[in-house]
Parts: sequence; structure tokens; C-alpha cells
Amino acid sequence: MSDRKDKGFEVYPFRAVGGGKYDLERWNEDYWNRFERLLRATAKRRIFVQIEIWDRFDDTDSGGSDRWQIHPYNPKNNVNYQL
Repeated sequence: MSDRKDKGFEVYPFRAVGGGKYDLERWNEDYWNRFERLLRATAKRRIFVQIEIWDRFDDTDSGGSDRWQIHPYNPKNNVNYQL
């Protein structure tokens, strides 16, 4: 459920509104449905899940990842913050 470029697995909790931008005040139902399916599948198998709310690697370009450049929290990628 991260923002790494994992060939279609990079789904954000925020709704995409076009032009590479996100609305941080609207949920992406696909993300939350996928998250719920993950939790149900792990519960069925009695697997404990640790949820990390903040990933420090998403707000930096360390190691040449360029994740911050595409992240919804980056002000240039959302309609909620203006630079």
C-alpha cells in the first residue's frame, strides 16, 4: 500500500482529480476497499498486521527514489495547498 512504482500496486488513499493531482479531502474508495480486503485476509489467517501511519521515505527523495515528486502530499500534486 505504498507509493512505490510497483506496476499498478501504487494506490493512494486520496482521490485523483486529473492532471496528476489529488484532492486530499476526498477518499479513493479503491484504496480503502483494497485495505479492507488485506485486513480481512490476514485476520482469516491469524496474521497480525502492523500499520505504519507515516512513511518517512515518502516525504523525501533520498536514495534517488523521487517519491516526493509524485506524492499527493507534495503541494504541487494536490488541489488543497497552493504554493
